[in-house]
Amino acid sequence: MTIRYIQSPEDPGAITSAIRFRASPIFLLQSDLRLISRLKTNLLSTICPLQICQDHSEMRIDDLQNIFSIILQGILLVMPLLSFGIGVFLVVLGSVGVWPAWPLVFFMHVLVTVRCVKWVAGLLNWGDKTFMSNADSKRRLSFSNERWIFINGICTGIKRDYILFPFWVGLEIEAYEGIRYGPVLDIVECILQRCFGYVTEGTRTSYEQIKQALQEPSLDKVVVIAHSQGGIILANVLDMLYADLPPHMLEKLEIYTFGSAANHFNNPSQATVSNTKQPSNCIKHVEHYCNRNDWVSKFGTIQFAVQPPEYRFFGKVFISARGGHLFNAHYLSKMFLAEYGYQETFLSQIVEIDEAVAVAREGRIPSWLQSVERSRPASSSGKRRGTLTSPPPARQIQQDIGLITMRDVSRLWKYLEGRSPQD
Repeated sequence: MTIRYIQSPEDPGAITSAIRFRASPIFLLQSDLRLISRLKTNLLSTICPLQICQDHSEMRIDDLQNIFSIILQGILLVMPLLSFGIGVFLVVLGSVGVWPAWPLVFFMHVLVTVRCVKWVAGLLNWGDKTFMSNADSKRRLSFSNERWIFINGICTGIKRDYILFPFWVGLEIEAYEGIRYGPVLDIVECILQRCFGYVTEGTRTSYEQIKQALQEPSLDKVVVIAHSQGGIILANVLDMLYADLPPHMLEKLEIYTFGSAANHFNNPSQATVSNTKQPSNCIKHVEHYCNRNDWVSKFGTIQFAVQPPEYRFFGKVFISARGGHLFNAHYLSKMFLAEYGYQETFLSQIVEIDEAVAVAREGRIPSWLQSVERSRPASSSGKRRGTLTSPPPARQIQQDIGLITMRDVSRLWKYLEGRSPQD
C-alpha cells in the first residue's frame, strides 16, 4: 500500500488569485452543489469503517459520552431532512389551493424546527468552547517557545480528540470546539463559508487565537492543527492574517490539516525576488493528510489540490488508501498512534509522486519535478516511485534505498513523543 503525494503548486510571481475572489458566490454555490451530487453515494465513508470497540474512537459504544453524542447527532441528522420534507408537502398543498392557510402553518413549522434544532444542538455543544490541555508543567517548560492550536471539525467533539493527540506530549494546547448542528446543517454551514465567505464564531475565535500567538515575542513556533470544517475556518483565517500581519510574523507558523473541507489554501510568496534567490512562501510548512475514501476530503482537499494554480491550494498533500473521516478513529490512530502499530506502518509506506497531476496543473514541468530521476518507468496512473538526484529543500531522501517513504517527506511525525524538529 502506497501514499499518493501531490506536491504544493508553484506560483513564484503571485500571478494568480484564489477562485473565491474571482468567481461569484452563485457560481461557487452551483459548483459545490454539483460536487455534492457526484459524491452523495459516499456519505457513509465519513464513519466507515466503524471502530466501535477501539480505544479513543468517536464511535465507541461502551463510552457514555460517545453514545450520548451519537444519539444527538442522529437526531440532528433526521430532524432537518424530515422538516424539509414536511415543508415541501405544505408548499405543494398551498400551490394547488387545497389549504389556503398553508403560509401560517409553514411559518410555524419553520419556527418550531429552528427551536428544536437549537435546543438539541445546545445539548451537543454543552460546555466551554475554548480551553487548554492538562499538560505536565515540568515538560511544558521545555516547550515554552511553542504554541499549539487545534480547530475542530464536522460532527466531532473535541474533549476526546485532544486526549488522543500523540504530538501533545508535554505541550500546552489551545483548542476550540466549533458549534455543531449535526451532519446536514454542518455541511450547509461549510457551503456558506466556502461560497459566501460567511465568518462564523469559530473563524472569529480562531483568528484571535492565532493572531495573538503570532504576535507573542516569546514564541518561535505556532503549530495549527485543523480537522474537517476546521480546514475551511483555517483557510479563511489565513486570508485575513496575510492582510493584517507582516510576512516575518507568519514565518513561525506551521499548518497541518486532516480531512480538510477547504476549497482553497493560500500561501503567498515573500516580496523579495532576485535573480539568484528563489522566492519562498510566507508559511514554510503546510501539510494536508487525507483518506482516499473520505467524503469530506473528496469535497475539499482531494478535489481542489489537483486543480490548476488559480485555485491556489498550497501545501503538500498526502492521500492514504484508507477510508473514514473521524479524527481519532480514521486519522490519528491509523497514522501516528504507536499503540496499535499503525505508526510505523504508515511512516514506512512508499510515497508515489503524482507527476501527472503536477504537470497538468502547472501546464509545464515544475522545477521540483526536474530533480526526479527518470530511470524507472512511471506507473499507468502517472505516479512515479522515483529516486531523487537532488533532494528538495528541507528534505533528506534515502538515496541509498532509492524509494521515498512518508518518513522522508512528512514533517509532522517528527513531533511525536514530545520532540520538536528544527528547520
